[in-house]
Amino acid sequence: MTHGYNRRLTDLRFVNHSAPTSRIDGTTLIDHATEISYTWAARLWNTRKKRLENIRDDYQVVVLPPHQGDVSEKIVNSKLPIFSAKYPIATCFREQFPGNEDRLHIINEAPLAKHIYLIASPTTKDEVLDIQRVAWHFSNVLRAQYITAILPFFPGTRQDKNVSPEGNYMPSPINIAADTESMTRVNSFMAIEPHSFATETAASTIEKPLLPTTPWQFLMNQVLNHPMKISNSETVILTPENTIEVRPDQGRNIAAIRAAKHYNLKSASFIKKRLDPKTVILEMNATDRKRVMNKECIVYDDEFATAGTLAKIATKLKEYGAKGLTVVGVHGKFIGDWENNIKGSFIRKVFISDSRSPIGNIKTYVKSGKIEVLSLENYIADLIEADLKGINFWKDDSYKHLVLQSNCKSESH
Repeated sequence: MTHGYNRRLTDLRFVNHSAPTSRIDGTTLIDHATEISYTWAARLWNTRKKRLENIRDDYQVVVLPPHQGDVSEKIVNSKLPIFSAKYPIATCFREQFPGNEDRLHIINEAPLAKHIYLIASPTTKDEVLDIQRVAWHFSNVLRAQYITAILPFFPGTRQDKNVSPEGNYMPSPINIAADTESMTRVNSFMAIEPHSFATETAASTIEKPLLPTTPWQFLMNQVLNHPMKISNSETVILTPENTIEVRPDQGRNIAAIRAAKHYNLKSASFIKKRLDPKTVILEMNATDRKRVMNKECIVYDDEFATAGTLAKIATKLKEYGAKGLTVVGVHGKFIGDWENNIKGSFIRKVFISDSRSPIGNIKTYVKSGKIEVLSLENYIADLIEADLKGINFWKDDSYKHLVLQSNCKSESH
């Protein structure tokens, strides 16, 4: 299985020297998230056109077991006509039996639908298996001709390497490749803010198009230039004049780079310094320190887990004389010591999407206004509507800035 994956990888058009290398013993080292070219990805997505030519509009939206608090719950109850244009929304639920056995039930399935949009935000491996099961059912039993999986959250996308920090081979699976290949009945994917370029590459190795899309504009439009209440007596409006976009490091963050350019925000970056294998400190150069002084700061990131890095950033920005920090994120886990890490008035507010259900209990913080959840319901509806028009997201001027893949050198840092 592993060797088959690596053999197909060698046929792809890699960028940024991210192609895997083989060792003399036959194992393949992947020390960087493998990435295919922008042109290759656009061409692969375009292969859907012929497959969907006569069935594109004959679709049904199927929501896998919805979680309380994530976008799937919103979509099940949505009044937006795009979700139930021809057939009602179908939903799934799992019936649990003794002995850890279960059964999936599908409500409102449309046996005649030819194109299926499966919407799922799996947070466990069992839920990844649910996608495979439901796709198999619609493909094999109901004879649907094409299945598109829309994944607001796709677990395992950070597990894309098999090389240790010291450069040695690690005998561990690359989860994202294995999970993607296992979904044999899914014909294409739309994944919202997958962490790794390897997500798309893994799908490409089995010739399945995957759209890695980012909701940076959708989220930032709801944050910038709007009154933001941060206390009973204070309201802040983040504008290009008073706000600096801050990046946690100088690594590649396409969405943050595009957001700064689109909203005309000045930027500053932290530099990570590793003191030892377990200790990393964050610093800014003198120019960036001056930029953040007396400014509101905003961070856009794909995921927040413990918010530990966020706490370090806040401490440093306060030290440099910044006024406060607002956070905009996509996937919110809220695990570990996250409550302590976001406390204090310097962190103005944490905006997070409902791409997945949080692990930590954030209800108290939502009620107080410290955390605000922005729903992706309309964003997903827009993706489906554009897809029904046959848009190639990589080439269309209204959507190509939402493809989480760079097509020019200026976006690489």
